[in-house]
Amino acid sequence: MGKTSLALAIVESPAVQSKYGSQCYWVPCVDVPSSSVLLQVLYTQLYSGKFTAMVDILSDILAELKHVKSPILLVLDNFETPWFPSQGTTQAVDDILFQLNKCNHVAILLTM
Repeated sequence: MGKTSLALAIVESPAVQSKYGSQCYWVPCVDVPSSSVLLQVLYTQLYSGKFTAMVDILSDILAELKHVKSPILLVLDNFETPWFPSQGTTQAVDDILFQLNKCNHVAILLTM
């Protein structure tokens, strides 16, 4: 269908690059079976693989995002996998998106 190709074209466009520059984060979700794994992958992508077991990963992610003042683009590719989780619920995934969406300087582009 070309969802990933379209997302790549959008991210590489001059308008998106001028606004987000190096603050574009590609989050591959094809192997994300649950909300907890989604949080781990998000953290790893945002903070260069520095994931360590934490009690409240979402709070840590949100706290880190609030320290960044420039606009951020999160590209959640193949989001159908976490949206229809094999473990946990869609509501838990929706709650993560809801919290991320509260960050005014964070834009979310997802493919599914």
